[in-house]
Amino acid sequence: MRVGCSIVDMCSGLHTTIGILGALHQRGDTGPGQRVDTSMLATTAMLMESPVSRHSFGAEVPRPEGLAHPVVAPFDGYRTRDGLLYIATSNDARAHVALQALGMGELCSQPEYATNTARMQHREQLKGLIEQRLATKTTAEWEALLIPAGVPCSAINDVAQLKRKFPEIFVTVDHPTAGPSLQAGAPFTMSSSALDYAIRAPLLGEHTREVLLDECGFSAAELEAWQEEGAVYARP
Repeated sequence: MRVGCSIVDMCSGLHTTIGILGALHQRGDTGPGQRVDTSMLATTAMLMESPVSRHSFGAEVPRPEGLAHPVVAPFDGYRTRDGLLYIATSNDARAHVALQALGMGELCSQPEYATNTARMQHREQLKGLIEQRLATKTTAEWEALLIPAGVPCSAINDVAQLKRKFPEIFVTVDHPTAGPSLQAGAPFTMSSSALDYAIRAPLLGEHTREVLLDECGFSAAELEAWQEEGAVYARP
């Protein structure tokens, strides 16, 4: 399925930032600067690190897997009594911990589920058994049981649930025309620098004069001529 956000656009911007920081560091050592270019296609390929590796070593052409992991089980979104729980085991030991915590420890010794190779061969059957068990409790109840037991899992939250359960990751930004807007805050914190969310998205043409006159050095007469021609727009 399509990823629900503009992930390649955003990651290309992140990669550009990384490249710029690398170039600035190099300039500090050597003196000269350099051009930094970012490819959205190359970004996409980098994000597909697992499919590319599987194709490289096994000549496989990976296909969409939905929520399931292509080579590990149990590693999928599973239905509970009231929602979805994502369980992400990475090896036999973690899979056995998960099955034990689910009260399904007897499966660990059965040939169909003892190893990851066997579990992948019986993945759909295993998913049915897990969902049958998960249907006895809510997602929150299972999180409370499984997470302390060392099972890598989490509720699959929609935006409203995320906002309600984790308000600290959001900020409110006021905009002169759109009004107050809930936005995701920065995904990092800094020990000695506060993050400022007061600067909102600019209005159309709000910074035209600042950019062309102050930063680029054009004259007011040039700007006025371009405005009359309709080439640029500067907000009154």
